[in-house]
Amino acid sequence: ALHRLVAESHRGRRFALILLDLDNFKHFNDTHGHDVGDELLRSFGLLLQTAGRSVDTAARYGGEEFALLLVDVTTVEAFEVADRLRRHLTEELQDFGRVTASFGVGLFDPRRMEASTLVRKVDEALYTAKALGRDRVMEVSPLRGTSGGAGPATQSRLQPVVLETRPGTSPVRSAVQAADPSFP
Repeated sequence: ALHRLVAESHRGRRFALILLDLDNFKHFNDTHGHDVGDELLRSFGLLLQTAGRSVDTAARYGGEEFALLLVDVTTVEAFEVADRLRRHLTEELQDFGRVTASFGVGLFDPRRMEASTLVRKVDEALYTAKALGRDRVMEVSPLRGTSGGAGPATQSRLQPVVLETRPGTSPVRSAVQAADPSFP
């Protein structure tokens, strides 16, 4: 699905990748057992399938990590989807105790990256979210001032930026403030 969307992006279709990882899953498995851990993974996967649009793709990426491909979205919309899922999963999976997840989000730019670059940078954003305390969304965005063109120099300048959510913050306000620091 990722490679199909990359091909479609060269004809103008936008898409975003979200990678998400259940926080402290190893501890959950060790505490509750692998059978309960497997049930949590199944419930989480079902939640991702039912919470998304039919045109998007949800998949288990490995272990307790999942991927979502969102089509025809902006960066802000993809960020909002991830944050809504972050809050929703805690509510919907409360039978398992307090379950949280960390998210990395990135919009594909066919002029600046390849599929592998997007996956790597979104994965880095995901692990930045974990390093900053978990239960948050981090976005990958090109640094300001990068030129068009898809060369290795441009690809290496893509960095995770701190667009994060915490309880009581607005992802839209965070995204706007990151793009325009003068925004109140």
